[in-house]
Amino acid sequence: MALVAPVIVALLLGTFEAGWYLHSLLSVEQMARESSRTLSIHGSSADGDQLVLETVLRRIGANKQSAIERVVLYPATDSSAKPPAECMSAPAPGPVDENCTVYLSSDLGRSAGQLTCVWCLDDRVAGEYVGVAIRLRYTSPTGLVANRFIDHSVVLRLELPSGGT
Repeated sequence: MALVAPVIVALLLGTFEAGWYLHSLLSVEQMARESSRTLSIHGSSADGDQLVLETVLRRIGANKQSAIERVVLYPATDSSAKPPAECMSAPAPGPVDENCTVYLSSDLGRSAGQLTCVWCLDDRVAGEYVGVAIRLRYTSPTGLVANRFIDHSVVLRLELPSGGT
C-alpha cells in the first residue's frame, strides 16, 4: 500500500494538471476567436480596439486579468498569417512595430482614449485580413510542470462599416 499511494497521487495530480492546461488552452482559443470577430466587425470604428480588449476581459474575468500577458492586433496577408515575432516578444506597451498594436493586461478595461494604438483605424482597410493574437501566462496549479505561455491567434477579414459600400 505504501508503494501504491504515491503512484495514485501522482496519477491524480497529473490528470488534474492536464485538465487545467487543456482548459487554459481552450480558453485562449475561444478568447482569440471572439476577439478576432470583434476586430473584424468593429476594427474600422474609433472604439474598435477597446471593444476587442473588453471581449478579452469578459472572457477571462477580472480576477484572472493578470494572466493575460499580451493582446496583439495586427494586419495579416492571409487567413493563416501569424503575428510578427517582434510583436509577440518585444516589451510593451508603446511602439513595437508599425504593423501591430500590443496591449498588456493593464490595458484591459481602459477607455479608447487611454489606449496607445500603433496599427490604428487609419491603417485598416475593409476587406483586408486582420488578426488577434493572445498570450496567456499559464501557471501550474500543482507545480508538476514549469510555468509557460500559451499563444493563439485568429485571422478574419475586416468587414465594411455599417452602411458602407
